[in-house]
Amino acid sequence: MATTTHSQITPGVAGRTDYDKWDKVTRDLVSETEQTEQEEEEATKAALGLDGKYARSQAEAEEREKAELLKKTKAKLDKFKNRQESFVQTFENVLHDGVNVFRLTRDHMDAFKRVVMIRDVTGTSPSESKLVLTQDLSLLESQVPASALRNPKSYPDDAENSVPTENDKPTHVHGLIKLVLENIENCTVMIKCKFITGTVEFHRCRNMHIICDPTAVVTTIQADLSENVTIQFRDPSTNPKLFHAGVSQMSVQLERDGIVESSVTADYEQDGAEAVGAATKEEFRFVTQLVDGAWVTEKVIKADTVALTERDLQKEKERRAQATKMATAMAEDMIKIKDKDGKELVTKRETTTYEEENVVEEVLTDSIKFALEECVQFKARGNEAFAAGEYGQAILQYSLALDKSTQLGDDKLFPLDVIYGNRSACFLKLGQHEKAEEDARSSLKINPDYIKAQFRLGLALHAMKRYEEALPILASAHKMEPKNQQIKQALQFCEVRMEQEIRKRMQN
Repeated sequence: MATTTHSQITPGVAGRTDYDKWDKVTRDLVSETEQTEQEEEEATKAALGLDGKYARSQAEAEEREKAELLKKTKAKLDKFKNRQESFVQTFENVLHDGVNVFRLTRDHMDAFKRVVMIRDVTGTSPSESKLVLTQDLSLLESQVPASALRNPKSYPDDAENSVPTENDKPTHVHGLIKLVLENIENCTVMIKCKFITGTVEFHRCRNMHIICDPTAVVTTIQADLSENVTIQFRDPSTNPKLFHAGVSQMSVQLERDGIVESSVTADYEQDGAEAVGAATKEEFRFVTQLVDGAWVTEKVIKADTVALTERDLQKEKERRAQATKMATAMAEDMIKIKDKDGKELVTKRETTTYEEENVVEEVLTDSIKFALEECVQFKARGNEAFAAGEYGQAILQYSLALDKSTQLGDDKLFPLDVIYGNRSACFLKLGQHEKAEEDARSSLKINPDYIKAQFRLGLALHAMKRYEEALPILASAHKMEPKNQQIKQALQFCEVRMEQEIRKRMQN
């Protein structure tokens, strides 16, 4: 007889044995009740606007808008940086486990990588630990498109305008694009290869020597936040320039035929760095260059497009005065008719292109023509005052130009965006950041693509510690003009300051 075995279940009260079934039913009912209560609570919050979907106040709405803008800006920046980093070959911690010398050759370089970054390297001493960029790297070949060979954009009538050089066809070039050194300590960097841009950058380096051999082509060095650095140029074929900020005890040497001909020690504090507005002393820029065969360190007093010192500005003023004098003399000579003995017989009347004047006359009344001429004169005087460092006088002239422009009746007759942008630059120089912001915004309303106005707006906001507003504006300017070092540096400083502010808010 077959026997069926059942689980031994102890009967409960009243002999019940199906407690597992009823326990499951109870749990399901409780879960359903809790879910219903949660849905009702969420519906109530949504009705009251407390579900987080909508801001509960104007302040919260503004904060959300800033956070969203910051998120989008960061995404764009990351995308732009990723594109740039596609050309960068990074080498980290290359001196370790008793290795004191690292020689970089073509074999280390991946395809299409032409920018070298060496970072986070700590040696024992500059005499023992060496990083060598071999001459072999000069054989790397790249095709550079015409657009990449042009200078940063310039804008007609701008007070700080520069003239671009045009190239129509791409070209094949050899060498690395540039070298970036970051967080290098107790090492000697020996540069023997060519750089397409002639540029070397280093940041946060300590106790480092850089030796540029005659085979190297280094024309520009950008240094930031470093100390105890020696830079030696051996028989250079060009006159190199060094731009530096926050660098202490930097020795620069010129060596010819094994003999040091000239040397100088640059130190941002000893050279008179000043905190200007929101910028710290470490952000004050200097340039060290050869003047009549000797190294000279000078303050950069104008750096929006081309970094200029006070001496450079004086030379430019003298050059312009001489050019004006020569042009006047030539014009006077051209309108005179002389006999063979040089005696003046008759003076020509100045000729005018009447056909062109007649066309203009059909469009402009005499009063508008007169107002336009005055606007042009005020603008020219403002540019001259700006170049001379007379920013208050420049503001006056630009303001007169803006006042007179109201009589034109057509904003397209006169570049108001440039005038507002120039006046914004003057206010920045004088530390009047709110007025600089106002003028920059006025310029951008007229011409949203005016990069200089974007840059000045970003600088004004940065100076007022409004970093979250400044960052997307500077990022946009940098994206449109990535070759502009001033915009790039301002963007980097803004990112650092904003991160510091965020950390401070989190700590509080």
